[in-house]
Amino acid sequence: MMLIPPRDLRQLNRAPMEMVFVLDCSGSMAGQPIEQAKAAIRQGLRWLQPGDSFQIINFSEGASQLGSAPLDATAENVQRGMDYVAALNGDGPTEMIEGVKAALNFQHDPERLRFVCFLTDGYIGNEAQILAAVHERIGASRIFTVGVGSSPNRYLLDHMAKLGRGAVASLGLQDDAAKVMDDFFERVSHPALTDIQVDWGNLRASEIYPSRVPDLFVGRPVILTGRFSGDETSVRVTGNAAGQQITFAVPADSKDANDGRALPKIWARSKIAELADQAAYDSNPRLPQAMKQLALDYGLMSTFTAFIAVDSTRTTEGTQGVTVPVPVPVPKGVNYDNTVQNQEKEKQ
Repeated sequence: MMLIPPRDLRQLNRAPMEMVFVLDCSGSMAGQPIEQAKAAIRQGLRWLQPGDSFQIINFSEGASQLGSAPLDATAENVQRGMDYVAALNGDGPTEMIEGVKAALNFQHDPERLRFVCFLTDGYIGNEAQILAAVHERIGASRIFTVGVGSSPNRYLLDHMAKLGRGAVASLGLQDDAAKVMDDFFERVSHPALTDIQVDWGNLRASEIYPSRVPDLFVGRPVILTGRFSGDETSVRVTGNAAGQQITFAVPADSKDANDGRALPKIWARSKIAELADQAAYDSNPRLPQAMKQLALDYGLMSTFTAFIAVDSTRTTEGTQGVTVPVPVPVPKGVNYDNTVQNQEKEKQ
């Protein structure tokens, strides 16, 4: 089932928002990367309107924040936020998990949609620990990640956004930071449908992926795949739009599945993706085997399977492999002294 949003939802009244900006202030962000991120946050603060609330959290070795609780988006408080952001600098190691805990642990206001926006390059080595912390604490929050700089950690940022029913944006060193934040707010300000629930009626649907239905935003349809064993029915979809609950029916005819020869592979890919997301924070040894078996059963490539072409016309010389050291340059805009040397000191 595919849910497609309208082309434009600016006519909808915007529901109150609880906006949490989380800024990476570690050494790798020093200089141009953190200045780009700060410019994006300042633009985000300008988007806030009466009825909204906000919080600003910064992390490096530990985490600090603007206040003990989100502030109402008054002109005075927004200016306080601007001043707080202006004083931040990049220095020290990256303990992103402290930022995650600070952003997701405090009590959520049910009257507002909470959006947590992480701005980071993601230069860390404990992705599994970070994703586990997000999984345990996500609650009703939506997570949007902004990869800052020329080489952000896309694996981490993509998985955080998927766990948080959000999306990923990129903020390069030469990009317009204000425009990146404008695009973000244009998307989240008028969601077509949030907190989606589906009643599958007589279809007797099972193994539906993604198991946690994402919100429906302009430009991003929601696609659900699953198995069914029932008869023709009407599927009922319920969600919130502009603070009001709405319900509509989607007709489902099992005869339409007769020509869907590609659908089993699409379902298998969705299930593999779900298992891979779980494996990112869960060390259950059965998950890799389940992914591998699904890929073999449906002829798909995965983390544990591959399609290999073997050239039988010639034999490679030698009897063993050779290790060739390959230097990796520091990403453009990243300070070597604050990043690479600091990491070497931590290892020692």
